Amino acid sequence: MTEQEQQELQHQAEYGCKAKIAKEFLGDFLLVQRADIYRNLERNDTLTSEQVLNNRKYLQILRIFELNAERYIDEGEIAEKELSENGY
Repeated sequence: MTEQEQQELQHQAEYGCKAKIAKEFLGDFLLVQRADIYRNLERNDTLTSEQVLNNRKYLQILRIFELNAERYIDEGEIAEKELSENGY
């Protein structure tokens, strides 16, 4: 393994750890945000189509954030494993 590959793996491992902490910290926030949107959609009969669309977009953004965090966590764990297998 070259030094550059090692540095890249260390960077991925570190980024994965940060993503894991962020996801743990923001997990409740994401859950509450989704619940608030769903509750608002269920109870409010006067929402315009634009408001419904905005809520949908916000839910998509929350999901994209969550999926990216999970991807970085997975990549970090793979990098940590590879570093450990190579004695780093």
